[in-house]
Amino acid sequence: MDRIREKTRDHARTPMQWDTSEQAGFTTGTPWLPVNPNYKEINVQSGVDNPDSVLQFYRKLIRLRKESSIMVYGDFEIILNDHEQIFGYIRRLENEEWVILLNMTDTDAQYDIPNECVDDWDKKNCVISNYPHVDNQNTLRPYEAIMYKYVKE
Repeated sequence: MDRIREKTRDHARTPMQWDTSEQAGFTTGTPWLPVNPNYKEINVQSGVDNPDSVLQFYRKLIRLRKESSIMVYGDFEIILNDHEQIFGYIRRLENEEWVILLNMTDTDAQYDIPNECVDDWDKKNCVISNYPHVDNQNTLRPYEAIMYKYVKE
């Protein structure tokens, strides 16, 4: 049993936290794994009710992918290859270029988009961000994800 306990994933699992009701809305009975005590604050219903939640952000991303062919069919080019904090890439399709920047760390990250990557970086428009958008002079906040769109004339 000790060897089985070492290999199990159960110590990292809890029942799905659906809402603030008893047992987090997972069951009316007693689950075989305990419900995390934070279920009153962290649950699906709180994400549905909060327009700035992770759930709502993912819904926006899914909608964006379905509505924007560039996200599926656009050419893909990694930029900022040597940046220690940011994963960045460009999608290109017809007369559009989208720049996606992801700060993978818990500290601010400075960046410069090389001129050859985007024709006119000053004409960018924010498509989506997981923070309230501010043009913060080429700085990404901790764990910030932002997507810019540039349409060539």
